[in-house]
Amino acid sequence: MLTGDRIQRARKLLGWDRSSLTRRAGSKMTANAIRKFEDGDDTALNPKQLSAIEGALARAGVQFGNSGVLVSRRPPPIQNAKIAQSS
Repeated sequence: MLTGDRIQRARKLLGWDRSSLTRRAGSKMTANAIRKFEDGDDTALNPKQLSAIEGALARAGVQFGNSGVLVSRRPPPIQNAKIAQSS
């Protein structure tokens, strides 16, 4: 389950502020709503927003386990890269 504490710990591990998370999550929400959720207001974010946050954190390599939050540093996916052909 995604909690405010876990979101905050994940953000800090990634070096993201709340505004960065809102941009990466791509769902209509405010940094203030994230702050309220992190401070314990479970009604500040709806399930769709929480899913968007979880997706953004997962794409950044965050994994939530029973014992906390982990970040696996993985390179970003290669997009629109030209593959060099040997002649």
